[in-house]
Amino acid sequence: MRKLHFNYKDVFTACRIGFSAKKMWIMFLGLLIGGILYTLFGYLAYLSAGFSFTEIWRDYRLCPGLPYGFPVYSYILWAVGIFLFLIAVLTSGTAVSKVAYEQLRGEEFFEIKESYKYAFKNFRSYVFSPLLILLFIIVIIVSGLILGLLTKIPYVGELILALLSIPAFAASLFIVYLGIIFLFTLILAPAIVGITKNDIFDTLFEVFSITNEQPWRMVVYSCLLKVLSGIGMIVLGAFTILATRLGISVLNLVVRGKMEDILTNASYFIQLAPVNFLPPFLKILHQGILNLFGIGYLATPGFFFTPPNVTIGIAAVVLAIVFYCLLLFVLSYGWAIWFSGQTLIYTVLVKKKDDRNLLEVKEEEEEEIKTEKVKEEVKSEEAPETGKTEAT
Repeated sequence: MRKLHFNYKDVFTACRIGFSAKKMWIMFLGLLIGGILYTLFGYLAYLSAGFSFTEIWRDYRLCPGLPYGFPVYSYILWAVGIFLFLIAVLTSGTAVSKVAYEQLRGEEFFEIKESYKYAFKNFRSYVFSPLLILLFIIVIIVSGLILGLLTKIPYVGELILALLSIPAFAASLFIVYLGIIFLFTLILAPAIVGITKNDIFDTLFEVFSITNEQPWRMVVYSCLLKVLSGIGMIVLGAFTILATRLGISVLNLVVRGKMEDILTNASYFIQLAPVNFLPPFLKILHQGILNLFGIGYLATPGFFFTPPNVTIGIAAVVLAIVFYCLLLFVLSYGWAIWFSGQTLIYTVLVKKKDDRNLLEVKEEEEEEIKTEKVKEEVKSEEAPETGKTEAT
């Protein structure tokens, strides 16, 4: 079992714990599947709003931005894409949290298959917990709108408005509180489920408990973790770009002309422009980072030039796919740091508020694990015997 300080110092170990081929591969798969689903529904949203495929590709490539001035059904399609992306990320995040938790307890060989099996088994806990909070918020807002209709009654409506002003303020304040709970649930649910196997209501109870008892530690630790995950992605991105340039330089010694044609056409398929709803200073920072690494041109990629032959065109497409995989490789490290760090943060906060060390292996848990293994072995032994009996 790993020894922790049970304070802010443990957050810094997230970069080391997150730098794991196992955790990064789990997040790579989650980001890949989530990205494909988001791209599919994003394109459907824009196509349903009257945009052509060419226009969407020209402006966004594989990541359609936030719609603006679209019909309601287009927003619904785009929201479905966001929702499916979040589910894919939360599922992989729960699997990463489970692997990180087992690693902290001393189990270094917890399998990827077992982590995903665990995440799918507890799917409802980390998906429906934030949805339940969101449902409460919607119910309160709808109730307020219904009561607001009473104020339209002539003469009496003004009195009702005056009498409901204080309850309306209390309801608005409660909505703000639930909004904070919703955000904390999205952040903490994968770690809580990955550690405790809680159901929906137990997960929400833990989120409410941390929000009420350890709010500042939660905020400060999460902000620190976000900075660390960003630094980790920048550092890994820098090394990835240097390695890529080194490989291209070596290949240029042999196939200079062909390599330039392939790279030029491959860059056409890649666009790393920031999403359109970011504030201006973040867009400037995003462009500055790309310029620092010498890939600023990917924010506004050029045109596709007709290659000398078909194989160069195919090679450009393959190389573009490789570049997207490298991008997901870098992003997967940042997300692995994030979910591993949230596992550490939740462990620290439980120690602070309940004086309970979640890393201590309980005898009951060990017995449950042994019992499950015995059941699986018995089933695997009975299956061949059943087959032989049926054949006889």
